Amino acid sequence: MLNIYCAGESVDKEKFIFEEIKKEEGNTILIVPDQFSAQSERNAFFYLGIKASMDLRILDFDRLGYKAVRELGVQVPELIDKYGRHMLLMQIISQKEKDGSLKMYKGMSEKNSFISLMNSMISELKRNNVTCEMLEEAGKSLDDNTYLKYKIGDIIEIYNAYEEETQGRYIDSEDYVTFYGDAVRRSAIAAGARVWIYGFDTFTARNLQLITRIAQTAECVNIVMNYEEQPDKDALDAGFIVEDDRKDIFSLTGNVIRQIETAASEENVAQGDRLKKSPMHMSILEAFEAMKKQRDSLSASIKQLKDMVKDLESKPKDSSYEDEIKELKAEQAALINVLKELNKKDVFNFLSDEGLLPN
Repeated sequence: MLNIYCAGESVDKEKFIFEEIKKEEGNTILIVPDQFSAQSERNAFFYLGIKASMDLRILDFDRLGYKAVRELGVQVPELIDKYGRHMLLMQIISQKEKDGSLKMYKGMSEKNSFISLMNSMISELKRNNVTCEMLEEAGKSLDDNTYLKYKIGDIIEIYNAYEEETQGRYIDSEDYVTFYGDAVRRSAIAAGARVWIYGFDTFTARNLQLITRIAQTAECVNIVMNYEEQPDKDALDAGFIVEDDRKDIFSLTGNVIRQIETAASEENVAQGDRLKKSPMHMSILEAFEAMKKQRDSLSASIKQLKDMVKDLESKPKDSSYEDEIKELKAEQAALINVLKELNKKDVFNFLSDEGLLPN
């Protein structure tokens, strides 16, 4: 089961995640970007109120893959890093220059800046599952004898030679994601686990493939994204949300969410209806609604006391009149002060007190 939780930047998403984890028993995995893992561990101890946990593991994608590969005892092909790829590309480009295969990029084999750019380009192409065949199809749509078509032709020559050189001999970091993705699906590391994924603004095609692999073996995968949809009519009518256009601000994240849903559908991964019913998304509205109910209740009580005072003043005065009228007016004044303080309450302080904003 794949669930997507969404909320704006103001919502304390980590608190929400760890409160949900508190309710869960058994194997739980939190996947975060590598640079966030140490801070996420500190946050886990803070929010969960513990000093150690055997049930919760905080990992990045590569660490999860490494554990799965080690568990299965799979032989990993020799890994080529970006420096090794740089040297290999230098050799490939030099050879292509000698045999006359390049039209636009002649004389580039000794230019480190060009080789670095080609290195980064191949990395991005592979991360997003763009193959030589796809580039060839794109090239067919271009006019002949154009610089762009010649450039794409040279890129295909270099890219295709790189793939041939590494096939069966080396595995680069991009192919390694696919390699350990298959290992994760076959291993016990995520089997039956509740997996949370947080801290990512976007995912490459290879990462999306890995997420679906995890979802195929885990009990559920919960992805938490920083995203706000257009405010709904009820929220606008209640005056809790100011109407503005967030399409441009969150268009990238919205596209990523659609990519996640598409990838899950293609792999037949069940999806929960959490996007529109996210507890984080609704908790702010619920908090304001609760405050509005409190304010309405106070107003009703003040009106009732006012009517009681008016009714008492219209009756003949007896020995208990002064005490009763004094008590009613004192209670009315106290409720009026409470209502005034409630109306003056700072929104940010209110949301912080409710645990909806980080302190």
